[in-house]
Amino acid sequence: MAALGGVVGADFTPLIDRLDVVAGRPAVVPVASGPPGRAFEAPTVRLSDGERVAASLYRFEVEMSRASEQDPIVRAWLAPAMRWQVRTAGEAARKESETAGWALLLDLPEGARGDTILIGETSTPVNWLEAPEGHGPLPLTEMPRVNDALGRWIDALLADPMERWRAGLLLDRLARDGRLHAAVEPHEPDEHPVMNSFARQEEDRWRAALHRLAAVDAQLCADVASALTDVIDFGAGLVAPAWTPTDSELVRFRSELLDPRMNGERLAHRARVWLGERSGLTTWVIDDAGAADARGAPIVSLGVAERRGRAEMAGLRLPGLGMQEEGRRTPLRPHGRIVLVRAIDAGPGPVEVDIVAGDRRARQLVLCNPVEVTPPGLVIGPLLRDWRMVDWDAGVPSPAMGDGATAAMLQRGVHRDAWELYIECRTPTAPTEQADPEFRDQVRVWLGPTIGPVATLRISDDGVMVDEQRPGDEPSRLSVQREADRWSVIVPIPKEAIGPDGVLRLAMQRVNGQGERSTWPRALLPWRETPGRIAVDLLKWREIGAGD
Repeated sequence: MAALGGVVGADFTPLIDRLDVVAGRPAVVPVASGPPGRAFEAPTVRLSDGERVAASLYRFEVEMSRASEQDPIVRAWLAPAMRWQVRTAGEAARKESETAGWALLLDLPEGARGDTILIGETSTPVNWLEAPEGHGPLPLTEMPRVNDALGRWIDALLADPMERWRAGLLLDRLARDGRLHAAVEPHEPDEHPVMNSFARQEEDRWRAALHRLAAVDAQLCADVASALTDVIDFGAGLVAPAWTPTDSELVRFRSELLDPRMNGERLAHRARVWLGERSGLTTWVIDDAGAADARGAPIVSLGVAERRGRAEMAGLRLPGLGMQEEGRRTPLRPHGRIVLVRAIDAGPGPVEVDIVAGDRRARQLVLCNPVEVTPPGLVIGPLLRDWRMVDWDAGVPSPAMGDGATAAMLQRGVHRDAWELYIECRTPTAPTEQADPEFRDQVRVWLGPTIGPVATLRISDDGVMVDEQRPGDEPSRLSVQREADRWSVIVPIPKEAIGPDGVLRLAMQRVNGQGERSTWPRALLPWRETPGRIAVDLLKWREIGAGD
């Protein structure tokens, strides 16, 4: 709701420092909500020459959609879709809502001019923009690669009035070389006219900002537009966004590009600084210890994505072990993704790995060596939500918290040499509107290597357990303990899942009643099904004489 008003103030005062707008088009101005008990009436609005501007007051209410109402990959990678409702001031007076904001719709006349606009008693500077269609096409680069899978992302942008401007840029880039597929043909969402006015205003501002930059440096403008619409080819027909998300920093950057006081080299310098702040190389750990080579050395897998349109050769280095060679190097295409795989023969503990691509590098910490289990057991967690684009870009996954939190402990069972996994899942204490009948709260436990696991146990909140590696077997039923805000279960570990060296390879995942997925030991990309593993050494417990 940052773009629409929601702060309590007096008489619906504007929440902007400058109004960037095209004359003759409706302007949507966020305003502070009036104090309690005051009438919901639009303030008087006048241009600096005294001409009165028709103004209508609207209240925008928003709520999150259910998981089953949205493409699950889009929801996890970008954000849950929002349902918008627009109410007139009279309707809003009869229906209060906490998730709401206020805005004025101004009917600006053609040819309006003046340095300021008076909204109530607040004078706000006006920056009159030329209509973008008067500038001609923007200098845009072609998309690096596209297929029909891009359509799901464009559909999501078109459905969001705050992001529809980005869909326009994407479609323009696709149209440059005739690769606009039927799957990504634009369509006009069925929405309240005020929301459409807001969406058009956002697009006017972005295109005006880019045209200002193009007048100074056309290639720099193309680079900025590419960053705003960047996509990565993840392979196997999957293309996903990697653009800079809309947040306060991006809105500030656009405002600076539109600032009439910023021209020429100052404008170009600001754009170069912004581009330089973006990550040119994104890396993440896919699998720490899901396999071993013939010598028994753990094999790690890391993902690498190129973000600046440069072809490189990429490889791995192990600086902590004095091994600077990169081994086999792999071509990394512009805006592409590769998986680097390497066996690491190292001592105990985590190992630092450098990913090198040309003059760019990044460092990851891999848990390739077995983790020792000592009394009272190995604490598992927190489980990590699927990678969101913003978290993936920052390299910091989000733990599942609150009602979606899950904790577990790998511990000795009652009988000698028996092992079990205690799992505890938090749940809402009361029914929630986000509960989705399409989803049942359940946990999966993978045992054994990533490829060819020994068992994949799916445990529902009613205690029914199925081994997905043995679809013909009868389900088992476990005892589930329930409390007001959680359920828990103890899952026995099959002996055959433990290797002769006493090592158990393990991963765990939960999909809760809201359809939210979280995984351990690593976050998953939303389109990936199988998690990597961590190796657990069960012999240490026996060596110290515990539990015998």
